Order: sequence, then C-alpha cells, then structure tokens
Amino acid sequence: ELFPLTCYVNKGYLEFPSFNIAERPDMSYTFTCPAGGDHSYSILSGNLQANELCPDHVTRFNEIILNFMGEQGIPGSALTLSLHGKVVYRQGYGISGPGERAMSTSLFRVASISKVLTAIGIMKLVEDGRLKLDSNVFGPKGLLQEYRVQQRNKNIQKVTVRHLLQHSGGWDREISGDAVFYKLDKRLFTGKLKSLEPTSNEALVHFMMRKKLDFVPGKRHAYSNFGYLVLGLVIEQVTGMRYHEYISSILQKISISGLKIGFATKEFLHFQEVKYFNNRDPPVLPSVLPQQGLVQPQYGSFFMETTGSYGGWVASAGDLVKILDSLNHSLSGPHILNADSVVAMLERPAYEHGDTWYGLGLDTEDAGQTYGHTGAMEGTSTTLYRFRNGFTWAFLLNSWSKDMDLNGLIKYALSTLYSQPDGYCVPMKSSDEEYFITSLNNAQCVQIFLSRDLFQTYFETMKEKGFIMTCINSMSHLGQVFFNVICDRNKSECDWCFYADVHAKDLDVYMTKIKQNGFLVSLLESYFFCNQILHVLVAKTGDPISQRVFYTENLVLHEKIKEVYFSEGYILRSQSVVETQSMIAVSSIYDLRKNAVPKIISWLNISVENFLYELNRQAKENHGLIYVKFYSGKDVTKVSAVWCSDDNSVILQRHDVSRYGFLYEMTESMKKNVIVKFLSSYIDDGVVYFAAVWEKPKDSKRDED
Repeated sequence: ELFPLTCYVNKGYLEFPSFNIAERPDMSYTFTCPAGGDHSYSILSGNLQANELCPDHVTRFNEIILNFMGEQGIPGSALTLSLHGKVVYRQGYGISGPGERAMSTSLFRVASISKVLTAIGIMKLVEDGRLKLDSNVFGPKGLLQEYRVQQRNKNIQKVTVRHLLQHSGGWDREISGDAVFYKLDKRLFTGKLKSLEPTSNEALVHFMMRKKLDFVPGKRHAYSNFGYLVLGLVIEQVTGMRYHEYISSILQKISISGLKIGFATKEFLHFQEVKYFNNRDPPVLPSVLPQQGLVQPQYGSFFMETTGSYGGWVASAGDLVKILDSLNHSLSGPHILNADSVVAMLERPAYEHGDTWYGLGLDTEDAGQTYGHTGAMEGTSTTLYRFRNGFTWAFLLNSWSKDMDLNGLIKYALSTLYSQPDGYCVPMKSSDEEYFITSLNNAQCVQIFLSRDLFQTYFETMKEKGFIMTCINSMSHLGQVFFNVICDRNKSECDWCFYADVHAKDLDVYMTKIKQNGFLVSLLESYFFCNQILHVLVAKTGDPISQRVFYTENLVLHEKIKEVYFSEGYILRSQSVVETQSMIAVSSIYDLRKNAVPKIISWLNISVENFLYELNRQAKENHGLIYVKFYSGKDVTKVSAVWCSDDNSVILQRHDVSRYGFLYEMTESMKKNVIVKFLSSYIDDGVVYFAAVWEKPKDSKRDED
C-alpha cells in the first residue's frame, strides 16, 4: 500500500518519499522507493514548541496555542500581536516543513484575507476619484462592458461595486454553488470567445452572465468568492495594471513589499514560504492543472495564480497586522486609506440589523469597534482581527483547522495575561480536560468538561463550600460522559442532594425516595453511557408540591402525556433529550400549579435556526425561557426548549462557539458577574461546541443575539 510517511529523528525531521510497505512475519518493514516518486508529506507529530524568544509571562499563552495545534493536527503557525499599533508579541510555532521551524516572519497563504487587500485597492481608487462605489459593474454603462449580459438577466446590470464588496451582488453559493470552483467545458465558448481558456477568470465571468442571480442585488448578504474575482477585474480595467501590481503599489505607502501571489504547486513556493499539510480526507484530489492526475489537495487541487483578488495572496503575519493597523486613524500613521474610506468600510448595510455585519471587505462586530477577516483553504487556516480593546492579531496556520474559531482561541489565550488593559483576573483553574470558572463576586461557579468519575467529589466539594447546583448538562464523547455544571451561592441554605447513573426503570423508585425525604426534583439530565440511557437527578428541600417525572423513547407518547399533564394543572419545567443512532429519549419534570396555570410553550428536536426564530417570537410575547438544551443529533445540532408566560426575564444567548472562544466569553461574563442560566455542549463535524444563556443585566445598554 502506498502512503506518505515522515520520520522524526533526534529532534529533527527526515522527509521520506512515498514507500511501498511490505509487512513481514516478524513485524519489521521493508521500504522501497518508487522510481520517480514524488515527495509527499504527512502531518508531522514531533514536539510542538514556540520557536522564538518569549518572556515568562506568556508561557501559559503559548501552551494554549500549542495545545490547540496539537488537538487540530496543525504542524506550524505564526502569530503577530499588536496593541494600539505597536507590536507587543510575535512568535512562530511548530514547523514550516521537514527540519524547518515556523517563524513569525514565515510566509503563509492567507486565503480569504486577500479580500481585505482587494477592498483596500477599490477604496483607494474611490479616494482618487477613479471609481464610485455605486458604479454599475456590468451592462452598457458598466465598468466591465465587454461582458455581454443575457437579455433575461437584467438584474445583473444592477450589480454595483458596493454590492460586490458587501457580498450582496446576488450570487448565493448555498443555492447555486461557489462559481469559482465550476469546471467549465471549452465547448461552452464559441465565436469570439472560442479562444478563451475555460479555467480563466474571464471565461467564468462570461459564463456567469448567462446565469440568473439567486437574489436581487443589494437585498441581503451571501458570501461570494465570485464577487471578489470580479472586483479584481474591475481594478485591472480601471488602472490598466495587473491586479497584484496595483495592490503592491499602494502597499508601498506603508512600506510593505513582501506580499506575493501564491502558486498552486510546491515547486514554486517562495523560499520563506511554509510547506502546507493535508490533515483530512480525502488524501488526494484531481489536479486542476493538466496532466497531473491525482494530487495532494493543498498542491494543485485549486488555482492560486489567478485567485489573488479573493484568496491568492501570500504574506507574513507581521505585514498583515501592519496593514490592518494602518486603517485605524486613532493611531499615528502611515495610513493606507483616509478616515472617510475606513468609515465607509465599516458602515452597516441597510439590510443588516444588530451589531455584527459584513461591511466593505471587513467582517464587523461590536457596532464597528471590532473588524477583520478569516480565511481557509486546503492546507491553510487564517485570521486577521482588530479587537475593540486595542489588540490586533494575525494568526496563520499551515494546515486546515476543524475548529475555525481562531479569534476565540487568541482571545482566550490573551485572557491569561494579567497585564492586559482590561485586567483579566477571573479565577480559573484548568487542565487539558476540564475548566472551573468563578465569578468575581463568588456568587456563581461554572465547571466545564467535568468527568463522570469526578462527579461525586465535585458535588461534595461544592455543597461544602455553600453552593447549590442550578444547571447540569451532559455530553457523550469518545466513549466517556462529561458534565457542564452551574452552581450558585446557596443563599437560602436549603439542603440538596443528587443521584447519578439512574436507570429509567428506577426513576419512580428514586422519586418516591426524594419525596419521602422532603425534597423536590430541581434538575433532571439524561445521558448515553455504556449503550444505555442513564440519568442524573438533583433534588433540594422546598415547599411540598406534586411532581411527576416521565421518561419515554417515543416522541409521540411524550406529546400525548404532556397534554394530559397540562390538563391536570401540571407545567413542563424541563425536557432533557438524548439522541443516539437508533433512538431519541426524553425525560421531563412536571410541577403541579394549584392556582393560575401559566402558558407553557415547548419544542424538542428542532433545528438551531428554528430555535432562534422561536426565541425571538416568544420574547415578543414576553414569554421567558425556563429550559434549553442543545444536543448532538444524527446529522445536525438540535434543541429542546421550554418557555413560560409568567417568566419575564431578558436573556442573552450564544451558540456554536468552540471551546476557547466560549471560555473567553465565559470569563468575560464572570468578570462582570453576569449570571449564567443554561449551558450546553454538543459535537458537530468532530468539533465540540457550546451554547449558553445569560440573564441580561438590567443596566445593559448593548443588544446581543
């Protein structure tokens, strides 16, 4: 069998070509190199380390970065970090290739960060009076008149430069696919177009003039690589220069000359450029280049030379930070654009709401205080980001990262530095598996990734310290069960207890025991372990009320029982859902209300999108969220939720946040003593994500999703 192999020898890497591996009875191996075999690399598993000098206080910062790289199978990366325009830290991690260390000065493919450069180029033309943002791109009066618009495609003539910058030009890759990856047949081009190479940008634009748009230009956002491909042609048309030559010329204003357009194959990589690694399936893909057959995805499965305007640049982390900082007019110059141009880039499009949007080439957050761009392609993951607290960073990887929340990673790593402007001082204890965070006023503690084996000890410790469990969420992962737990200060000093690993058939027995001891069930969580559904029950002392706990693996029966209980004056307080490959199980708590029974609205087994819609709808009706659980479905993430008409609390929520980004947001909320109500973790495409609900502070002026 042929497979790529890299040998790690004495703190150095020795690269081998692909070998024929013949298994022997004694388990030794014979290696023979195929004649003319190409060198191919596998992910290198040597010691990941920081390669440049660093002060002691960034040790934990580096550990977080290196742990992430190890988890994601990233061989090498580069980071540059500035504060208020001054570089305060730069580092290279891991390797750039066999026997070579990645340095902060190494060059990386930056993927879609290239769009920032294209947007800057367009805005410079606008500043110079050579272009208007609302100029039409196509049609008889457009900038690119040579591309003939089909009679039935009149909407294409409405596309403006602004639309292309905002990704609102009318092309939606979720509907019609990503046009830059179309494989066009030469037979599509006849007459005057017969000489066109079907893989050229010009051929693609001619072809797209025949296709109807997916929506009316300017009506909404839909990320479009094709739109930025067109912007590259606009720059060439207006300037009479090659796209990359024009961008390079304006970068000279801020003394940058090291950016280059990349190459598809490794033979032409710049001597300072890293090697790129494939860490996911498939191991090979058809080459876009002639007569190459199957190739490693990062070398030849896509074009680089013609993709500059939307994904083809190669740069160092330091140069990228310098470019983004040059947009900030609160810093001393030089500035690549004037202040009005930057304001325009950060403006919210008319069709957007909230405090996050895509401006003119920049992802924008915090109502314009935070902005940047991310990028990803085979063998590359990148981010360039200016955070509201004055930090700017570029973090570049030479492999694909399943967890693309690179900004969350850097934010969390920064939270370990006590010298930060905001003074990160939230008590946090962590290990590779679990995290324990305490609010500054010591009123709430959050435990993340608590092992099932440690649950008993954790319960005893928190009870002894005067806390009570207010939320518990489980997640099955790699054959183990982990818990996320919220504990609040036990102000009422009520007694409480818990029971774990309870079988469904024993729930009634435990309910009787709990009632006899004068307790009420406050929490019920189900989880899958050792091929069976088990439960955790948390109970506390309180006013005696009638309660019912119901478990079923039949969703239709769950709905029927719910209606029966509602008719008897019970309200649904929680419904924990577990989905396996063969079943869906629901365990619920019902409390009897003797007086007026509030209205209860509940959903289970719904998509995240439907949950968000329902969340907004119920908020308008002043119905409060009293239970929510995000969980892993067979194919997609699902949600179970309950709203109640007599709960009018206002909440903030976040979902689909990976570990490091979530830890950062959690520490931020704990710093401000914002109460966490619900917490969930779930797995999507092999990555652990989190969702959380906070109780919105009454004095909060900022609207969040």
